Amino acid sequence: MPPGERASFRPERSRAALLQFLAARYLDIDLSPPSSLLEAVIHFFEQEAAVGLADDPNADMLFFEWGVYDWGQGAHFQISMTRQFIIAGEQDDDAISQLRLVLYHPPTPEAQALKVGNFRCDRKVDTPHLRAFVASHEALRLASSLQRLRAEIVWSPV
Repeated sequence: MPPGERASFRPERSRAALLQFLAARYLDIDLSPPSSLLEAVIHFFEQEAAVGLADDPNADMLFFEWGVYDWGQGAHFQISMTRQFIIAGEQDDDAISQLRLVLYHPPTPEAQALKVGNFRCDRKVDTPHLRAFVASHEALRLASSLQRLRAEIVWSPV
């Protein structure tokens, strides 16, 4: 790809695009440090353009999320980076899909003491604020100190 040209993908191909992006940087979702993976997803948001999106300032957003959750398979402490897309020509929830990198850890007492939360980045120009927030957040420090039970990258409609 020529210098200055950005790669592009449709939201339904975002999982493959992110996996390729991580592989090109020698990052493994099972082995790489949480800080490296989250930073890579921020870079992916900045550098890789999603196409076919609505003409809306919120059509491509990034969320850092953390907390202890039980989705039916027992409680886990998780941190995640979610890229949310709003597809052009669709209505309501049919228009929304998400690409998520999720890192799962044991629900230690320290993890359970953290409030569930998220930090939203609406625009690519705001990624410095997101980076600073993530780098200084207790959830990242905790995840970095715990054994990773599993990791996944998932794209799905909401």
